[in-house]
Amino acid sequence: EICLALARAGSRVILACRREEEGALVAAHIRGATGNPEVWVETVDLEDATSITSFTSRISQRYGSLKLLVNNAAAVPQERSETPEGHETQFAVGVLSYHRLTRALL
Repeated sequence: EICLALARAGSRVILACRREEEGALVAAHIRGATGNPEVWVETVDLEDATSITSFTSRISQRYGSLKLLVNNAAAVPQERSETPEGHETQFAVGVLSYHRLTRALL
């Protein structure tokens, strides 16, 4: 709903998605519902610091500065798991990734 409202208001919306195909479906829906062609998909794995660094570099190069950042990701693994860096997955996605994204993009 947040992305729909932003697109309706004429904002450029960049969807940060783990799976490009699923993100493309959501982006198409938002474009169709709002008539805003400025809805884009960029892939990122929020469990992986390297992926976050690559993502933030791409965003800065392709789109310049951001005016607004909405952090709305979650991970709820069935069993305890760790990221490649050794952090507990739910903490890494719900806390560390937001910190890394925000520091790099704003």
